[in-house]
Amino acid sequence: MSSLGWPSKTAVVIVGAASLCCTLIGFRSGARAADWRTVTAPLAVGGHYYEPASASSNSNAIQISTTEPGTIRFNARRGENSRWDQKEGSPVDRAELTGWAQPNPLGADVWISYAQRILPGDPITSRWCVIGQMHATTQAGDRGSSPPFALHLLPGNIFEISTRYVAAAHHTENPDETIRYSGPIERGRWYNHVFRLRFGYKGDAILQWWRDGVLMLDLADFSMGFNDPVGAYWQFGIYRNTSPEDLTIEYRNVEVSQAPLSSRIASPLRAENARP
Repeated sequence: MSSLGWPSKTAVVIVGAASLCCTLIGFRSGARAADWRTVTAPLAVGGHYYEPASASSNSNAIQISTTEPGTIRFNARRGENSRWDQKEGSPVDRAELTGWAQPNPLGADVWISYAQRILPGDPITSRWCVIGQMHATTQAGDRGSSPPFALHLLPGNIFEISTRYVAAAHHTENPDETIRYSGPIERGRWYNHVFRLRFGYKGDAILQWWRDGVLMLDLADFSMGFNDPVGAYWQFGIYRNTSPEDLTIEYRNVEVSQAPLSSRIASPLRAENARP
């Protein structure tokens, strides 16, 4: 491992650097293929290390813009998923970046800030579609399970937030889901999100969410997260049960920090100030 906790001897693309700056800020029908660069190798986003989790056959699964700093585009297509999904035979579609190398411990605040836009397209038909998650670090003896914190896009353009928790040291069943928010969103529009999360399975969790500067959720004294020695990590993009429609989502200026990002609530990070 490198001093940053990144795997050594790995070429890393820097998102936000002038030479490789990233996407279209507004949806433009005249966008050219040259406006985008395909992501096939690990890259740095907001100072964090991420690896692509997508199908090698889908050359457009994850792209960074060559015209706007800090923007990443995810394109999900039916039957296109990662090598791990293929190994398990999972009927899913996946185009994500995973930050597995930077877990966040229980009891510590983690802040997440970004802008997100779901591009216009065919109606959503997926039974479930995750468009951002804190992914649990699987421990020996645990079964794979749904994330303790997840953002969903559902039919009818419904945005949903869910949480799960397990107090036992090992979980052998997928824990129950609790819906914390559900409401409509507009496709083609940028939304600025800031989350403050604190994972705890003893009724000591915190979940705060601001959208476009407005406090949407303010929860405390509940349980969220798993009883694991290694905490959850941020993973974003598109992960859904396999569905016929193509889906494109853009993220801009993604930041994850254990230091407060409360300044982003009123003043979202501007593209020209995006951190590599």
